Amino acid sequence: MKFIFTLWTLAWVCLTPAILTAQNRTCAASDMLENMLKANPDMQERMEYIERHTQEFLQRTPSVSERTVINIPVVVHVVYNSAVENISDAQVQSQIDVLNRDFRRLNAEVAAIPSTFFNVAADVEINFCLATITPTGTATNGINRYQTTKTSWSSNDDMKRPAKDGVAAWDATRYLNIWVCNLGSGSLGYSSFPGAPLSLDGVVIDYRYFGTVNTRAPFHLGRTTTHEVGHWLNLFHIWGDTQCGDDHVDDTPVHHGANFGCPIFPSYNSTCGNNIIEMPMNFMDYTNDACMSMFTQGQKARMRSLFAVGGARYSFTQSNLCGTVVSPIVCNTPTNFALSSVTDSSAKISWAVAEGARSYTLEYKPNFAAVWKTVNDIPSNSFNMSDLLAATIYHVRIKTICTNGGESSFSNTIYLVTGARVEPVTCSDNFEPNNTRSTAKPLSTNKIEKGLVGYAGDRDWYYFKLEAGTTINISLTGLPADYDIKFYDSRLRLLRSSENMGNTNESIRYTTTIRDSFLVVVYGYNGAFDEDNCYNLNISANQWALSTAQKTELNIEESPAILNTNNRFEQNTEGGLKVFPNPANEAVTLQIAPEFESHARISLTNLSGQTLVSETKWVSKTENTITLDLSSVPSGFYMVSVRQGEQIWTKKLVKK
Repeated sequence: MKFIFTLWTLAWVCLTPAILTAQNRTCAASDMLENMLKANPDMQERMEYIERHTQEFLQRTPSVSERTVINIPVVVHVVYNSAVENISDAQVQSQIDVLNRDFRRLNAEVAAIPSTFFNVAADVEINFCLATITPTGTATNGINRYQTTKTSWSSNDDMKRPAKDGVAAWDATRYLNIWVCNLGSGSLGYSSFPGAPLSLDGVVIDYRYFGTVNTRAPFHLGRTTTHEVGHWLNLFHIWGDTQCGDDHVDDTPVHHGANFGCPIFPSYNSTCGNNIIEMPMNFMDYTNDACMSMFTQGQKARMRSLFAVGGARYSFTQSNLCGTVVSPIVCNTPTNFALSSVTDSSAKISWAVAEGARSYTLEYKPNFAAVWKTVNDIPSNSFNMSDLLAATIYHVRIKTICTNGGESSFSNTIYLVTGARVEPVTCSDNFEPNNTRSTAKPLSTNKIEKGLVGYAGDRDWYYFKLEAGTTINISLTGLPADYDIKFYDSRLRLLRSSENMGNTNESIRYTTTIRDSFLVVVYGYNGAFDEDNCYNLNISANQWALSTAQKTELNIEESPAILNTNNRFEQNTEGGLKVFPNPANEAVTLQIAPEFESHARISLTNLSGQTLVSETKWVSKTENTITLDLSSVPSGFYMVSVRQGEQIWTKKLVKK
């Protein structure tokens, strides 16, 4: 836990003279660190990973001499309110020059390094340059000026936030961002540490201590920035921020604490051991600018580990933004757009791969809006837009980001129309489990039921009772798939069926002359189903008023058995058979609605069950009319029956 606490203590470093008359540097960042930890709980994990990577690098590569020089592009954000804060280009360049001398062991103070430490003084082999190319690929001198309404800032990073009238960082994976501003009374500057959020990654320096032009002694030689860039490159204070602490570098001596001013050399540390000579001239101590002169070989190795493969600042080795300004690569504007998977709230847009593309930027907005919503760094030539408004026209445009940081113009506007929002339909009953006749559910007439054929083989059974003299119409509508219906009497005899193709509505019409119970089953043809959408089943009934004489004449009575307690059907009724005229005289005509083509058996029986007429006829949908000769049949009441396969139609007949 000691190392983790030290890491957090150093993650953001603020240098301030505690008493201006004494002109000493001190660190005063503990309050800000606590806030940073709360706001960025994942930062500690990133920093611990960086430290593990650093230690592994040092074990693999104990010596880092004669390595490739690393160039660091710098953007200096001059955030000013008054004219004096708007520092000159010359002052900015003077600081870049100091960094290059200090990190390349070219500073004049090297000559004064004592022999005790002269051999460990390092050329870090890192150069700094003002960037010549902006993130969008245009030319720049590396100085970004912004006039703010704020008269001073504190160490809370607001100068990095446009919402606070500050300036946003340029891509912190490719630029060292340095903000120069008025930090108020006494504050010199502070720095982030590798692992900080990219929007806050960089160094902040008070304008009075930046560079060597118009700066204030004893911090007038640009070493405040050298010190803070050391933190940005993963160096700790040389005393480890605690008495006799550890800065995780082997060739720096243990210090009792910070050194201030210009100590007389040699300065012995009796607090941490006998005759330990401290290194107050190290850039990571707190001495005055004129008394700082060196980084060590161990500090160099620690800084250079960041630029190895897998290191936190490896990306700086992959592009050159410090060279001569060249015209950015002009990559193609996206073309050949296609929209797919358009719903009420989302859509996918794709386009042809643009030559020279590193990534893409997409902007979209509703047609009534003034502000575009921007999506940056799209890696491929498609994007799924979500959280769209239903039934809305959207404007969409896309541009290409080139491989060297340039960009194309935006494409012509693409128009996208989202669908209307469809609220989910709730079925009144899914009728599950309900796959057998014995589990049929009661159904009220003249009421629409919303059911669901939710899987292959699902069958929804319903039953209802009808009085004699009732005509029913069964309709199945709103079909999401190819559904059919069948209609049975209480003895499970099929009376009617409707099996239209596709999702065409189904219907059955039937008239009963006896009081009975009936079954309807809804099912999907060949296993068709839809688990999300309901069908509509409606049974409308119209009961005819029959007089007592008519009931007597037609021999209408309640059937002997309705449903038993197990909902099983055990009774017959008549079906789709028309008999006319009725009463009849010499002949009667039968009109049948056959289910298929075949021979049918026609019979006429009296009330005693005696068969007086029996014929076999071929019936089909086109040959469905049969005439029976009644000239030899006595007057009375009879039952006409037509049997086709297992289906039987019956009708009462009166012979005059």
